[in-house]
Amino acid sequence: MWGQVTAEELQQVKDQIRVIRAAMVLRHAQELGALDAEVADMDLITGLLEGFAQKYRGRAAPEEPTQEQQQAANTDPGQGVNREHELGAVETYSKLRSTLGR
Repeated sequence: MWGQVTAEELQQVKDQIRVIRAAMVLRHAQELGALDAEVADMDLITGLLEGFAQKYRGRAAPEEPTQEQQQAANTDPGQGVNREHELGAVETYSKLRSTLGR
């Protein structure tokens, strides 16, 4: 059997193995890149959530405004929303959505 294998055939097999290896290395690099991107997304989400939690952790709920305060602010009862908190939450939500590509 070995007497029938030529040097050219051996070289062809080596070349095929090199092609298969190159394709495997490329797939491996692509998969690693995809995993790295997922880790980066998770790091960003974690950072956003930690920032959000730190911002709001330990804060007491705002007291309901008195009727006089509501009238002075010219708002309807139940509509006295703290705009700073609302805008911060919207901004965080928007960052999260854009990060996730939605």
